[in-house]
Amino acid sequence: MGQGKRRFFTPEFKAQAVKLVIEGEHPISQIAGDLGIGESLLRRWRREHDEQTTPASNGLAALASKTCGPMAMPSGGSASLG
Repeated sequence: MGQGKRRFFTPEFKAQAVKLVIEGEHPISQIAGDLGIGESLLRRWRREHDEQTTPASNGLAALASKTCGPMAMPSGGSASLG
């Protein structure tokens, strides 16, 4: 397969493409075909858009688990609170 240069898409183009998907008037396959891009690329742009626009609170649990790690047990080895 002779692929030429890698194409570059402006943020404006991506935003317009994602807007068409969000509006939902046409299937992703049709939008991608009309724009001359692959469906998987358009789905990736949609996923990235969704990740950027979701509230920050959705990521707090993931962030906490990455930064805090598991809770340490007391040195006595007992997990009772009494």
